[in-house]
Parts: sequence; C-alpha cells; structure tokens
Amino acid sequence: MHIRILLLLCAALATLSPHCRAASEAGTWHAHMAYKDITYIAKGGSTVFVLASGNLYHYDTADGSITTYDKINALSDGKIKFIRWSDAAQRLLVVYANGNMDIIDRKGGVTNLADYYNKTTTLDKTINYVNVCGDRAFLSTNFGVVAVNVSNATIADTYVLGTPVTSVAMSGNTLYAATADKVLGGLVSDNLADKSRWTVRCDRGFTWLFWKDGTLLGASNRNLCTIDDSGQCRQLWTPWASDCVMTDGSIIFFGGNEIYVYRSPNDMSIVWHPATAIAVDRGDGSYWTTDRDGSLCNMSVDSQQEVSISLTGLRPDGPDYNWFGFMTFANNRLYTCGGYPTRKACIQILEDGEWQVYDDSFATTLNNRYYNAYSLAIDPSDPDHVYMGAESGLYEFRNGTFVKQWNKDNAPLGAASSSRPYDYTKVTAVCYTADGRLYGFNSEAKTEKHSLFSLLDGTWTEHNSSSLWADNEKSLAGVTGMMEDSRHLLWFCNNHHIKPCLVGYQQSTDALQLIKDIVNQDGVKYTIFGITCTAEDHNGNIWIGTDVGPFMLEPSQIGSDSPTFTQVKIPRNDGTNLADYLLSNVSISCICIDGAGRKWLGTNGNGVYLISEDNIEQLQHFTRDNSPLTSDNIEAIAINDHTGEVFFSTGEGLCSYMSDATRPNEHMDKDNVYAYPNPVTPDYTGMITVCGLSMNADVKIATANGTIVAQGRSNGGTFRWDGRDSSGKRVASGIYMVMTAKEDGSKGTVCKIAVVN
Repeated sequence: MHIRILLLLCAALATLSPHCRAASEAGTWHAHMAYKDITYIAKGGSTVFVLASGNLYHYDTADGSITTYDKINALSDGKIKFIRWSDAAQRLLVVYANGNMDIIDRKGGVTNLADYYNKTTTLDKTINYVNVCGDRAFLSTNFGVVAVNVSNATIADTYVLGTPVTSVAMSGNTLYAATADKVLGGLVSDNLADKSRWTVRCDRGFTWLFWKDGTLLGASNRNLCTIDDSGQCRQLWTPWASDCVMTDGSIIFFGGNEIYVYRSPNDMSIVWHPATAIAVDRGDGSYWTTDRDGSLCNMSVDSQQEVSISLTGLRPDGPDYNWFGFMTFANNRLYTCGGYPTRKACIQILEDGEWQVYDDSFATTLNNRYYNAYSLAIDPSDPDHVYMGAESGLYEFRNGTFVKQWNKDNAPLGAASSSRPYDYTKVTAVCYTADGRLYGFNSEAKTEKHSLFSLLDGTWTEHNSSSLWADNEKSLAGVTGMMEDSRHLLWFCNNHHIKPCLVGYQQSTDALQLIKDIVNQDGVKYTIFGITCTAEDHNGNIWIGTDVGPFMLEPSQIGSDSPTFTQVKIPRNDGTNLADYLLSNVSISCICIDGAGRKWLGTNGNGVYLISEDNIEQLQHFTRDNSPLTSDNIEAIAINDHTGEVFFSTGEGLCSYMSDATRPNEHMDKDNVYAYPNPVTPDYTGMITVCGLSMNADVKIATANGTIVAQGRSNGGTFRWDGRDSSGKRVASGIYMVMTAKEDGSKGTVCKIAVVN
C-alpha cells in the first residue's frame, strides 16, 4: 500500500506546474505589511515586541524566531499607535489609532478591548500617549484620562478633564496629568471622575510625566525637570528628543543621533547612536533599539559610552513602506508606488513572495524633492524596464536602478509652479500601449500648453488639445486611470473638481473624445467632482468610478457626440418590478475586472464590493469589520490573473484575497492547465483548483477507468472541486483525470490529480 501511494505521488508530482506549488486555497487572506519604521519597543521576558510602520512583530531571544501579528492571524484592527508592556500583568497592551485595543499574553493569546473604540461621545477620543503603572495603563486623551486594567482587559476609570492631556504619572494613591500649560493632580480615592477634585500642582506644561525614586519628573523635547510638592520646577538636564519612554527604571530620550539616558541626578549619559525607539533589557542591561537600516538591534554601551552591536538585521520580510496607492500586475509581478496621497516616492515590487524595493539614494543628486510617485508603466518587452510618473517629472529605471529623469529642461513638459518648477513638473499618469509607445499626461502645466505626450525610441511627441485644459488655464489637474483598451483606444480620466471628465484618445487619428457630462440611460444628469478610475470589462464596456457611484460606457456610445452612460439597475425582487442603481451615491475609488468578468469595486469609506459578471448580484462586500482589511478607504486594487489573487491597498497597508477566478486562456494545453494542491493529502479538506482553462470551459473529473465523479464549468479560467463524488463522498485514493473542452465543444486538454487518503 505504501509503495502504491508513493507511486501515485511521484506520478502526480511529475505533472505539477511550478505555479501551483505557491498557490493558496481560494478564500484565504494574506497580509503584506511593512516593518521598517520602528516607533516603539517593549520587552517582556524573552520576548521583544516591536511596533514598526504601524505593525507589530516580536523577536524571541530564546530561539531567535520572529513572529508577526496582523488582522489575519491575531489582531483585531490595523494601524497601531502605541504598545506598552505591563510587568505586573505580564501582558502587552496594543493601542490602535482609532482607540481600539488588544491585550496579548505571554502565550500569544489576544483579548480585544473595544469599549473605548465603541463608545459614542462628542468628546475628542484622540490618544496622545500611554503610561503604565503596575497593571494599569493610563491613556492620555484630548478630553482627559482613561485607565485600563491590563490584567483583566477592562476600562477601570475615565476622568473627563475638559483639556488635552499629554502624559500621566502615578505615585501610590495620587494621579498626575500633564497638559500643555500645567500639571494637574488628585487622589484616586477622591472621586477623580469629578473634575473639581483635580488641583493644579504646577503652572508649567510638559510632554511627558514620570514618577521615579520618590520624585515627579516632567520632560519635553529639550528639558527634564523635577517638580516638588510646592509646584516649583528645577531643570536637571537639557536632552533633545522627539520621544521619551521610561524603561527598567531609566528615562530615555531618543529620536536624533543621540540617546539620552537618565538614571538619577548623578547618573546621566549620552549614547551616540541614532534611534527611533528603545528599551532596556532587564536581564543584562543592554539596549534593544533601531539600527540604521530600520531593523531591530541589540547593543551594549561600555563605561566610555562606546557602542557595540551584538545582534542586528532583526526584521520580518516585507516591503519598506505601506504605500501602495498605485498597483499593477505585469509578468506575474505586482508593481506598486505611492499613488496620489502625499508620500515619499518609492517603487516596490512583489514577485514569488519576495519584495524588491528600488534604491532611492540617487534622489540626493537631484535638484528637486523626490516625492509623490503617481503611476508606473512597465515595458511589455522588458519587465525590468519601468517608467514612473511623479510630481517632479518622468523617471526611468532598469533592473531596479535609476536611469534618467525628464523635466522641463530635457522634455516637452511644463511646470505647475513658476517658483518651484523642478519640484512641480507633474506627470500624473503613464501607460504603455501595444505598439511599445509610452504615453503620459503632464498635469497642471501652465507655462506652455503641454498635456498628453508619448515617447517611442527616444522621440517625444506632443498630442495637445485645448480640450485638455481646465478653466484655470492649466492642463487637467488630476489625470489618472490611463489604459489602452481592446480597440487600442487610450483612456484616462480627470479626478479633479475643475473639469472632471473622461477622455478617449484614438491613437491612429489623434482624435479625442472628452466627456464631461455624466448622463444615464434614464436621462438623469449627475453633478460629479471627479472621475477616479477606468477599466474595460470582457464585453468591451468602459467602466468609470465617480463620487456618486460606478457608470458604464457601452461600445455603441464610444465616439458619440452626446454619449449616454449605463447605470446598472439591480432588481429588488420584492414583487414590485422596481430596481435600484448599482452602488448609487457610493464613492468609487478603483475598479478591477477579474478573469470571470466580475467587477471588484473599491470605495472611499465602504470597503470592497465584488459584483457578478452580469452586474446583477453582489457576491462579496469586504469591510474592516468583517475581513482583514485595515481600512474601508481603498486606494487601489490589482489582480494576479495567473492565480486569481486580489490585492487591496489602503493607507494602512496591503492585504490580498485568493479569489476563485483567474483570467481564461484562449487555448488549453498541458503547459498551462494545472491543478493544486497536487497531490491531495489525507489531511487536506479544502477545495482543489484547476487553473489555466478557457472561458466557460466544460470540465469533467473521472477515475482512471473513465467513471465521471464531478463535472461543471470554469469560472473564468478556474474550476474548483471539493474532492467528492456526485453523492457527496470523498473519492478514494487514486489518479483522477481532469478532462476539458472549450465552450464551443472543441477538445481541450487533460491533466491529472493524485488523491491520497
């Protein structure tokens, strides 16, 4: 029996496509988070917890392992603002930017504390800082103080002071709260929920408060002071810092090129090491801090304040930045850049689970700032040849290395600012067309009438038209969504309140169709403030996203002088024959069409919708509350047509969802049709996926002797089988033949699946 199973495995593995080894089961999620910008470190026992780029990981000093935490595997939310370790509770408090909280125990168990986040109030709940005293964590908020019992994950007390609090300290029964101009204090036993019970203890404001060695200490970024019982302040030290923590009895200032460590009035030292976060190792007195490459490191300091680093490079795999406002797939790679939000320019590429971040050290040689990478265009003949449209011009890269920059000096590009022309020569959209020509749009040009341009073999061509200028005598300000459709028409849109429009450009005739009026099939004319995106579906319809919902331009309306948009109607199915417009008044930020012709629609504030190929059925609605999405504000969506994996970017990170549809192949053969997992092991209970099929392919799964156990049609290029026969029983061990045929009945191909029970 064991020999037979081994033979089955060998036969199956021999037919495996390399694609399927990395594929995931449909319905699974993955997080792709950055961990470079460390802001807080907290050590509990052998575990070093690290908050980096708003995400959490820990390093285990006992076994050297690194573990990440996210919404998929543990956490309740995204975008962490603070982490704090409580020795008394032996738990880590995780505080999110929105006020939600998680508490993690030593075994990795997570308890969500959502009471503060869910509390409905007119008060400003912004959390400014978190101090830990015993098993209590005190949240300094814009209305007062909230005490959290870290041991049992409850809100212990709330003190409304009517003024923003910056930090809290506690001594026995006395609680102190720092504000911008004073320090307040009161007895915890004296009903501090009554604001009148608090008294002014010092007429000076501080950023941080600490109780140490029987003394109240106040600190800001350039001073450390004692505060006596009479409210008098005495300056002890003048450190410089952007942040400050108390760890293992030491007050540590950091944030520049030096670390200032205060242990007592007679024991203050400066360590020459740049740090953005720090914690003291109670076991050996070494420091856990940040190295120059953004990783976690462990360093020791001798009596001469000389630094020696024993461990470094401790960082999870991932991108450098959580900036993915623009995404596109090419050659089975995900290419990303920051998109429209104001961000440092960066290009990050994901391939086979590995991230490549383009080196940006060249930016120091430019005569402009290197910010706001709007879009990317990948050379169809060379996936390592990339153009980036940015705030300061057009950039060219090869093999991840900067090649050239184009601006007003060496290209027909106009500046958006006469006072800062090199900083603001905006190329907001770029796109390659099938003939190998690079198109781009020069937004907000005003010194000359520049707008649409193309580049081929080093030759620039301008395709200017007065219709591409806005009413303020600048070229369209927010051009985005540039793409070539199946008719070789170039499309782009203007996401700006001054002249929002959709533009279709016929490359062969240099003719433009500019559509400003959004009128639907019922004659309803909409007032819109921007068109955010474009996409072509499998039927040749052009979809656009607007602030009032999605619209579709059918092929018959392309080129019309007064085109009508189709606003899809969804039947109510309540016996009234009435229908509602699809996602009416929902602000659409991005649209992607998957291999089955379904529409993935990202929104501003409502998460992601998946709409069926016929546009009638809502198949999915993912939000931050029901999925691993870190935010309901979706910046971009991209789909890997080979695997069906759908990537969603928000301002708080990137995650992906393995869908059940891939782009169909025109022809099915042994080189592109494969199944996964293969072999199917006894412990596997999920769906078995067949990929590489043609649209609506007929699929039959049969035993070696020809008995059909399952059949159906592909979803795009994918067919899924639950491993059971027509009676619902799991099939026996053996080799199963996947026989395919095209929709028109012509023969396809055969692949094999090995099942082991």
